[in-house]
Amino acid sequence: MADKKGNVASRARELTEPIIQSLGYRVWNVTFGKEVTEYNLEIEIDKDGGIDIDDCQTVTDAINPVIDELNPLETSYNLIVSSAGLDRELTADTHYDFAIAGTYPVTAKLFKALDGSKEYVGTLSHYDGEAIFIICNEKEIKIDRKLISRLTAWCG
Repeated sequence: MADKKGNVASRARELTEPIIQSLGYRVWNVTFGKEVTEYNLEIEIDKDGGIDIDDCQTVTDAINPVIDELNPLETSYNLIVSSAGLDRELTADTHYDFAIAGTYPVTAKLFKALDGSKEYVGTLSHYDGEAIFIICNEKEIKIDRKLISRLTAWCG
């Protein structure tokens, strides 16, 4: 089911991202999943200066007919358009670039301890295919991507 959820999210992003971008917004993340008994398709958006409820409504109004017409989902679902928020999960290289450019503080939570700690807070300095590098207490920490359970940036 995870692959199917990923495929639905990818297809929804493919269909909606050009429309969302034409309205002056960026797509931060698209997820599809079941909560209790209902499926939710959530599209997180962003723009310089932040997102408000009117922005979410504008995007919803623009993409809803396209999604309904093309029917990329095989089940009923709730469409949720929201702000990417101030506390953002970093899951893609574009997210890492955003955190680096904004010098936002990041928190890396790890599956297992690295040098005695399961959490590092600092600024993301750079990354590669295998690891991220966080400046923490004036020291650069290399963290293998496979050790990271959750990486977030505070953009407030």
